[in-house]
Amino acid sequence: VSDENLIASQSMSAGLSVSSQQQQSLQLLARHPALHNGNIAEAAAIITKTAAVALMVDRVSLWAQTNDRFSQLSSYDRTLDTHVSGTVLSTLDYGTYFETLGDRPGLVIENVSEAMPIVGCFSQQNLIFHDPGALLEVPISRQGQVVGVLWCECISTHRWTAIESAAALSVSLLAAAAMDSHREQSLTSSLVQQRRQLKRETIEREQAEQNKLGKKASALFRASLMRVPTFCMSIALMMAVIFTSAVGFTMCSATIPTRFKS
Repeated sequence: VSDENLIASQSMSAGLSVSSQQQQSLQLLARHPALHNGNIAEAAAIITKTAAVALMVDRVSLWAQTNDRFSQLSSYDRTLDTHVSGTVLSTLDYGTYFETLGDRPGLVIENVSEAMPIVGCFSQQNLIFHDPGALLEVPISRQGQVVGVLWCECISTHRWTAIESAAALSVSLLAAAAMDSHREQSLTSSLVQQRRQLKRETIEREQAEQNKLGKKASALFRASLMRVPTFCMSIALMMAVIFTSAVGFTMCSATIPTRFKS
């Protein structure tokens, strides 16, 4: 299901009820390849855009939380038809919001301007609509740990319905699946990289051992070559001594008087 077909199907379903449109959009979203290929940036973009159109809200944002970092994966503004991503916040700087994030089911705020101080830290930096603005927050959990947050926003005050809350929850579950796919893909890539590194190190170690043995054999061979001339010289000297002795004996024999010969 392409992004264009997904959005087109939402427009074509104008004759259906709001809940039917949302259900159809979410079913198409669940089958979108981007949610399962491990590309979290692509998945976040299609999730936020589909959710904004399906819920007919002004903006939808998907954030990921890792340790003390709160990262903006995608924020889609339906009015401007634009995506924004890349903002990274420190949870330590927004303690009022994050202290209770893991304990609450979410936030349903009809008027952000009256919801201080829990989201005031974000409104001060224009990260959420706050004049007056409305916010529907759904935490994204994995194994009991909050790993992200889905924000659905309206520029004006808005009374959130049970249908909208249910749809937002469904979107958050799809976002959790996309995050899991990304995590699995990252782990797989890491394992492949580790195997390649181990194989490379093994080959380098074996080559080093072979080079070491080769150098040792070469040194032994050179040493043996050096010993050969010395051995030959020793034999030559011995032969020279023997030859000299033999010549000397012959000469002595030649000088002995005849009378002493038998």
